[in-house]
Parts: sequence; C-alpha cells; structure tokens
Amino acid sequence: MYCLNCGTKISDDELQCPNCGSSVASMKERIAKAEEMVAYTDAVDPSVTSKMPLVSERSYTDKDGNPLDPSKEVDVEKLKTNEADLRAIPEIGDDDPYVTKPMQKIVSDSGKVVADVDREPKSYLQDVPEIKVWHRVVGIVICLFLAFCFMWVNGSTWLRIFNII
Repeated sequence: MYCLNCGTKISDDELQCPNCGSSVASMKERIAKAEEMVAYTDAVDPSVTSKMPLVSERSYTDKDGNPLDPSKEVDVEKLKTNEADLRAIPEIGDDDPYVTKPMQKIVSDSGKVVADVDREPKSYLQDVPEIKVWHRVVGIVICLFLAFCFMWVNGSTWLRIFNII
C-alpha cells in the first residue's frame, strides 16, 4: 500500500506512514469510499453521473449571446490558405517602399570590422575626447567670478581686509 498524502510505500504491518505519520486506517476508509463510488457509477448510467452534459445537449453562445449549434460542421476549405493570401506578404525587391533590402554584414561575430561598402578590410579607432585647455581656464574664471559675487553680496571679511568694499 502507498500513502495517499505523500506517496511513500507502507508495509502491511505498519499502522501509520513512516514519512508523514498519516493513519493507515483512515487511508483504508478513503479507499473503500472511492471504490464504493466507482461501483455506484458503474451501476448507474454514466451520463447521469458525468459532470458535463453530452456534446449534443450542450448549448453554446458567441460573444454577442447568439446561440451556436455545435453539430453544424465547419467548411474546412474556407479555412485553408490561398495562394493569393501568400502573395500579400511582401518580398524583398518589391516596389513597396516599406520593404527594405538586407544590409551587407560589415562586423563579424567577434566584433571586428570585416568589410565596408567597397569590400576593403578596414579597422576604425575612436579618438579619446580631449578637454581643451581654454575650456578649463574659462571654467576657473567663472568659478572665481561667482565666488567674488557671493562674497560681495554677503559682505565678506576678506573683501574688507583688502579694502575692496
């Protein structure tokens, strides 16, 4: 016998599951009830005990609430794709302006430049951006001017020492 809770194999002489501790007597009761229900459903007509009615007896509705009959067959020929449907997909080289042609592969999988438009091997090195000297000088002058304005507004003692104000 196997435990109905954890699936561990239980020998016949044990009174509870060695893994989860479930009682063997309660498991035997559950098995007896299940076998009784199976015997009942076999004795009574299966259509009575099934949860869903037969397909022919079911009622279906579409999204608008109109009744649908499941017994009506669907014409499969209407569902198959036609050759005209496949021609609706644009191909490369069509006159459609939204269809583009594939670009030539310029960079290899390893990231190296293989070829350019003229098919000559090339390699490119990007320059490191440099900060010009005059940019630094202008920045320092602006900072000093702002510091002087701040001291002027607040009446700094340094400006009084040098008799600027």
